[in-house]
Amino acid sequence: MTRVKGSVNSMVTGKIGSAQFERHVLDFTGARRRDVLTGPKFGLDFGLIGMGGQRVMAVSTDPIWVDRVYGLKKASWFAFHTIVGDVAVSGLSPAYLAVDWNLPAISPAELDVMFGVFHSEARRLGMAIVAGHTGVYEGASFPTIGGGTAIAVGKKSQVISPSGTRKGDVLVITRGPAIETAVALCYRFRGFMEELIGTAAVRKVRSMFYSMSVVDDAIAASAVEGLTSMHDASERGIAAALNELSLASGRAIEFEPEGVGMNEEISSICSAMRLDAYSCSSEGALLITVEGDSVDGLLARLKKKGTDAHVAGKVLDRGTGVFCSRAGKRKILIPPTRDHMLKAFRAAAAKEESGKALLRGA
Repeated sequence: MTRVKGSVNSMVTGKIGSAQFERHVLDFTGARRRDVLTGPKFGLDFGLIGMGGQRVMAVSTDPIWVDRVYGLKKASWFAFHTIVGDVAVSGLSPAYLAVDWNLPAISPAELDVMFGVFHSEARRLGMAIVAGHTGVYEGASFPTIGGGTAIAVGKKSQVISPSGTRKGDVLVITRGPAIETAVALCYRFRGFMEELIGTAAVRKVRSMFYSMSVVDDAIAASAVEGLTSMHDASERGIAAALNELSLASGRAIEFEPEGVGMNEEISSICSAMRLDAYSCSSEGALLITVEGDSVDGLLARLKKKGTDAHVAGKVLDRGTGVFCSRAGKRKILIPPTRDHMLKAFRAAAAKEESGKALLRGA
């Protein structure tokens, strides 16, 4: 791995931003090959490789993130879906998975739980786990315990990529903002969150765990004619995802947050903790651009599978940037430099620690 002088001190927790991507990634992509149809690009979830004729494969790689606060089985499910989600948005069928497990010392039973979840979810989606590596290593620790590469295959004509967006396309967003942040808070800091929003509300947010995936929604949406792009809103939330989509497509975007559905309990959490919901990790929220004539069909298909989705803006002319329109006023939506989920974690941890200190002093 090449170490770029001066780059480490400027890094912040989470995935890198566009400036660091341009500086540290784009010049280090190996050989140029004719079969690479789409290589690394900031805001693009997958690379695209030609397989001869009209056959192509979409490829993406993500960390294996197993946060044991959810319990090992749920955490493994979440890890699987974050890996597969980035090829599911390609419009092609997820088909293959390669998994690298760099593990701390764990029991064989724990290993069986994680492998069992990956096996069952892969089988459900028709994916084969075709390669990988498994080992126990000094220095390895949860939650980041390796990485996975997902591959989807199909015809080139089936690919849904930001390059296909056009002026006038409608922006649709599923589920809403800050899902992942709210769920994580209610698992990690349950006592504090119950004091903040109430026991019943915390129970409801925790029940949203399995909504933290775009995989099945993306697969369902892909069957609708007229889709022009899909992108998941993970780290730094919908605000970051919109800006990534704008950069990847080369088109500006009009965002209308009043059109986005926001869960009542999540809204209460963001209000009480003074969080910008649109700058919070939102795994499970899917951004879709679609031709105007296909909007109703898309919304109906998502509703049929139980997913709320809302019209939240439109694609503008060529250029980059996101314009946020709210209450008749329009301003530029600047991409967040930090994930507000981390801000929420720090605040909740401090509150819990102060409560423990009071008990120790009593």
